[in-house]
Amino acid sequence: MSKTKKRIEALSELFESEKSYIKDLQLWERSFRMWILGCPLFELKIKYEICDRVFVNMERIRLHHQSILEDMKKQNLEIYSQISQRIPDDDNSFVLDTVDHDNKTLAKLEYISVYENKLDGFKLYLEYVRGLSKAQFDLERLMEYYPEFASGVKDFLKSHGVDSLGIEHFLYRPSQKLARYPLLLNAVVKNEEDDGFRKMYLGLIEGFKVITKSVDHEFNVFSMQFTIYRLGARFRYKKSIRNQQCLGLFQISRSLLKEGDVLVRSLISEKHVEYRMFVFDHVVLACNIPQDRFDEICICEEPMPMTRLKVLRKDPGVFPDAMPVGMCSSLLLFVMGGEVALKLYFKDSGERDVYYSIIQKAVLKANSKLSKSISIDVLCLKNAGQMKYVWKSGHNTLVNDTDSNEDVMSENNEDSVSEVYSMYSEDIHDPEVEEAILDFIKKRESSTLKRISNDDRSQFAVDLTSESMDNQESLDTKSGVVKYGTMSGWRMMFSRTECFTRHVEFPLIAASTKDMKNVDSKQEGMCIFAMENGGVYYRLSDVKPRKILDRIVDKVVYDSMYEILMYTSESVLYVAHFDLESPCIEEVVLSKDVGSFFYSSTSGGSYIVLISPESSQPTSVFLFLIGMSKESIDIRFLKRMCVGFRVSSVLLCSERIVLACKDFEMIDMDTLRAENVLNMQDPFLLILFNRLEAAIAISILPISQHSFLVCFSSMGFVIHEDGRPKRTGVVFLWDCEPVEFKLAKGHVICLGHDCVSVFDLKTGVLIFTKYQKGLRFVAGSSEPLLHDGECIYTLVFEEHQQSEHSV
Repeated sequence: MSKTKKRIEALSELFESEKSYIKDLQLWERSFRMWILGCPLFELKIKYEICDRVFVNMERIRLHHQSILEDMKKQNLEIYSQISQRIPDDDNSFVLDTVDHDNKTLAKLEYISVYENKLDGFKLYLEYVRGLSKAQFDLERLMEYYPEFASGVKDFLKSHGVDSLGIEHFLYRPSQKLARYPLLLNAVVKNEEDDGFRKMYLGLIEGFKVITKSVDHEFNVFSMQFTIYRLGARFRYKKSIRNQQCLGLFQISRSLLKEGDVLVRSLISEKHVEYRMFVFDHVVLACNIPQDRFDEICICEEPMPMTRLKVLRKDPGVFPDAMPVGMCSSLLLFVMGGEVALKLYFKDSGERDVYYSIIQKAVLKANSKLSKSISIDVLCLKNAGQMKYVWKSGHNTLVNDTDSNEDVMSENNEDSVSEVYSMYSEDIHDPEVEEAILDFIKKRESSTLKRISNDDRSQFAVDLTSESMDNQESLDTKSGVVKYGTMSGWRMMFSRTECFTRHVEFPLIAASTKDMKNVDSKQEGMCIFAMENGGVYYRLSDVKPRKILDRIVDKVVYDSMYEILMYTSESVLYVAHFDLESPCIEEVVLSKDVGSFFYSSTSGGSYIVLISPESSQPTSVFLFLIGMSKESIDIRFLKRMCVGFRVSSVLLCSERIVLACKDFEMIDMDTLRAENVLNMQDPFLLILFNRLEAAIAISILPISQHSFLVCFSSMGFVIHEDGRPKRTGVVFLWDCEPVEFKLAKGHVICLGHDCVSVFDLKTGVLIFTKYQKGLRFVAGSSEPLLHDGECIYTLVFEEHQQSEHSV
């Protein structure tokens, strides 16, 4: 067979391939679309939505290829008319297969110009493959949930003689067609005798390869993203799960590394349970095994973040149980600084090693992204006794004691635990891991392992400094405050018996009797310690601690400008005038029954916010204003408000008070009208809070005059002042059960019960995490100061670090 004939046959195959492809597109995109629109099961609006999702942009692809086929027909007719001097009876066929193949005119036939002119149109396939996975999912879900619809689809395919192909054939037909072009064109190149045409065909082949590669990449990315997003839509937390974190599976960077069914031993149950394990790039989940691919997936164990996860092939005594029957190897997953551990059992060591390799690589990759330029340094060493609460005013550096670091950091481990651990120590090389596991085992041995309830957050509330309040007059008792004894609708919600003091007055000591400059400089660096066993001490930068009170105090705040000391003891809130030059203090009971209190200073004044005890229903919020006259310092009651949930933090800003309870509630202090801070009609928030019914508002932190960071127990994000998300691409995914938050030097600091994590404020990326027991913020200071009851620490950020993680 001559090369000319082979070339004509290759061109004929290219031509017929276009015809066959268009026929399939017409059957699927036109005929099947008409069948869906005629289906009586759905309303017309729903039918159009189904068509939009299933066919994506297939109509435009069909029209593009019809245009290509028409140009190919023109080329064929032009050559045919030159050879035969007549018009063919059927212009839909290739027609040139009937002429003499030795005719030199056939050498002029080429489809290069046809495809080169239409090459940009093949970018339509990028749009198609982006929606392909969702199209297949939606169509299969309809067939799963509506048997009549599934039966109708099968009948449609059967009536057209393509029932053996199935819906996947038509859904994936476009991507398969695109991949065939280089093969079909190569057959033409092999038999092309014209060097110019050959080079142009080779260039066309390279163009199709580039487009095909780009389409394949786009399909893989969007297919993985949709698979993960679809999983995210199916996941729900079991109600008993304490740390119901936002998984962030809608983020582009997420990837699913491993999925499989494994026999698991957990802390929740003494029995071995078969779970479906999902290993993502940032978290490991243990879930129930769904019945089908459309069922909900219940997360049955606490999520295990990669940044704090340790994977061990030998159990150092966390689960001392015997190996289950039929199993020969195991894997221990342990979360640093959390009461979370799972033991996975496998029938062979090979499968165990696969899981170990995948999880260990993910752990190393997650930790490789953490910054090495952040550290926790000891700032002030151990005092006498255990500190319960620490307040510091100003920004002066605390002076180190002369006590040895060894005394602070030394551990007195039990011998029995150490012996158990030493038997399996070859898998562990990190002293922090050893400390965490030893502490975990000790708790289990002493039967003190317990879950810390969300209610414990109240004792770790964050004190926030709000913006300037422009209108102090709105807070005056003359403008809207309910007078005692009136019977307005708001007042009737409360008991008439008041358990708080409406007005406290402290006489003002003349400034001439004191060296104010010296006092102010001393108070600027003052630190106040409330000890666990009782007693409140203050400490200046140049003297040893001095005792103020003998009481057991839960929380203490000091305002150096007014010299007012506020503290709670046994649910009683005291205020006292505290003068550094006076050996005693004058205390007054401001409230006899208080759950917690918050203090905020603004240019318009300083405010005390009292929260009623959790036992009171509904929760009451009391607002007091501190003012100064020529003769005295006054504390006056301003407002009383009612909220339905426990309040964990408070923010005062321009005639409004924001309360963190179940959600963030903003209350107008004049009208007492309440509204949600977040605009929950925003579609991004609907996705973010999907299936996170247990999410609780913890803190709202001002970033600028018009933007705020809202921190929930499940996640955090930045909002505008109108409640809309400011940067939907930036979501803070906590790697622990959060207790309190602070903004410092362009970072978000999140404290858990036994760990501290730091996030970049611009990107939301976790850049530092460390296991350290019992850390809490030193209140009052804007600096990142922490304490663990024994020592005071500071988070140190190196100067170049901040630019490393900027956008």
